[in-house]
Amino acid sequence: SDGIYNKRLVDAIYAFQLEKKIVTGTEDPGAGYYGSVTQTTLEESYQALVAKKGQIVELETKLDAAKQARDEILAKKKWEFVATIKKIPTLKQGQVHPEIRTLQKILKQVGYFNQKDTAVFGSVTKSALAKYQFDLKVIDSLSSASAGVLGDKTREAIANDLYNRWVKADTTSNAEVDAVQKELDELKKS
Repeated sequence: SDGIYNKRLVDAIYAFQLEKKIVTGTEDPGAGYYGSVTQTTLEESYQALVAKKGQIVELETKLDAAKQARDEILAKKKWEFVATIKKIPTLKQGQVHPEIRTLQKILKQVGYFNQKDTAVFGSVTKSALAKYQFDLKVIDSLSSASAGVLGDKTREAIANDLYNRWVKADTTSNAEVDAVQKELDELKKS
């Protein structure tokens, strides 16, 4: 072999020996040479690296599973909001229906209705719904023909808004993902 390769190899061995405190300087016997202590230390370092790579793969698999579980929770939650909104019929002013109370509770929850929920679709509920629709950009004016009408676009916008508000407030569905990601980041740094 050529002298460049040998010099590089000796330098690499020496750097490894310094890092592992096998030698303290070039004057130490064995500095830059592949002796039994260096060999054992290198084998131990290699085994530790293999073990660490195994742990990383294991954590990455755990992270994927945690993300999948979180995504299932999120999808289920989104579906719950869609299902809740779907149950509310398209309403006419003065109509009485138990699901109107659900709409009133939603309007109350998002800050558009501050009356007692009555199950009656009166002018106050209709007006609150229209303001919510306007803020959700489902209608472009409060005098729009669709103002206060619970149509498909409004249902979808409300379900999305409730879901997004829930996601912002949610502290649990991402907890496992965050914990595993932190553990993985720490392991990769070490």
